Amino acid sequence: GMPQETPTHKVKLRYKERTVGLKRYYSALQNNVEIKKLIRCQRVNSVSTQDIAVLDNGEQYAITQIQYPEDFQPAVMDLTLVEVAQKYDIT
Repeated sequence: GMPQETPTHKVKLRYKERTVGLKRYYSALQNNVEIKKLIRCQRVNSVSTQDIAVLDNGEQYAITQIQYPEDFQPAVMDLTLVEVAQKYDIT
């Protein structure tokens, strides 16, 4: 009788993969988090760390951090991604 999580499609964005820096990578490892990807995309204020990012190849990642770099037009955001333990069927 427990409700099941069923994520729904929120927004589709173009993105560019970025290099995960050593400082960011090792800082995350100290907190037992292994960063898998870092992507930059158009800024959308409705995206949160409660969301799941699904990349072009269908891989799913949890968003652990959102950063808003300044001095970019149009405005962008950097999403730090980690693997999800459970793959979701996104509707």
